[in-house]
Amino acid sequence: MGLVRKIKHHLKQNLQKDRYKHTLRVRRTALDLIEGHVRFSSDQAKKKFRRKVSLAALLHDVDKGTDPAQLWLKLQGDPQVRLDDIKDSREIWHAFSAALTATAEFGITDPEILDALRYHSTGRMGMTTLDKMIYLADYIEPGRDFPQVAEIRTAATGGINCGCLCALEHSIAHLKTKGVKISPYTIEARKDLLDHGIF
Repeated sequence: MGLVRKIKHHLKQNLQKDRYKHTLRVRRTALDLIEGHVRFSSDQAKKKFRRKVSLAALLHDVDKGTDPAQLWLKLQGDPQVRLDDIKDSREIWHAFSAALTATAEFGITDPEILDALRYHSTGRMGMTTLDKMIYLADYIEPGRDFPQVAEIRTAATGGINCGCLCALEHSIAHLKTKGVKISPYTIEARKDLLDHGIF
């Protein structure tokens, strides 16, 4: 069984049906974003990047249905995670845990894919193109229907950085409205894009 088929089989067994459909839409959206916004030096480079996008998109919510207590316990062994920064934000634990599952269950060790999984809910300082693709695709896939999603989709037509910045600003505003703690990763991601992003 190929890796993609193996991942899909695992997802079907472990995710709710709607979550699995969301995952497939994120994958399609991320692959579509490549066509409009990323240039490659060769067809081989494009094929390699598409594979990374596909794997990261499929795995981004692999641990979404896992009990938070199990996720937190699992994260204790990941030196890549600033635990103090996420301890009060259990809704994003699945993202950081996904990187561990990707390695343990599917043998994925590519650091770019693992980082795209970790930061798909928060963003981070110095986001790679792969990070941005998964973050943005998760935010604007066709099943999303919150009031500002059309604005973010429109921003994304102007470039990946424009789309990500709009999504990050929406996320910060939304969390403030709810009185929920904003991840330092998200604040850092927004500042970094404003300081260094090309728009």
